[in-house]
Amino acid sequence: MATRINKYSNRGISSISYDYGHHPSSISLGTKKHITNDYTPDGRKLSSQHVAYVPKGNGANRRISIIDLYIDGLILRKGKP
Repeated sequence: MATRINKYSNRGISSISYDYGHHPSSISLGTKKHITNDYTPDGRKLSSQHVAYVPKGNGANRRISIIDLYIDGLILRKGKP
């Protein structure tokens, strides 16, 4: 994976890494949110995983993960369009 790190603190983005096709493969939004994207070799987006860490209230954090699948122009989240 080719990596080029950019920082856009005015938008809450701490870093962006790109793959060899110049697609954003990893986006960090501070320390509590992260997005990972997968692409085909010809540049079509296959999936996007959103991970967030939410406080439980007892000092610990709970990990929440949502995966979107991109299939022929249709976006599926939790198996539903």
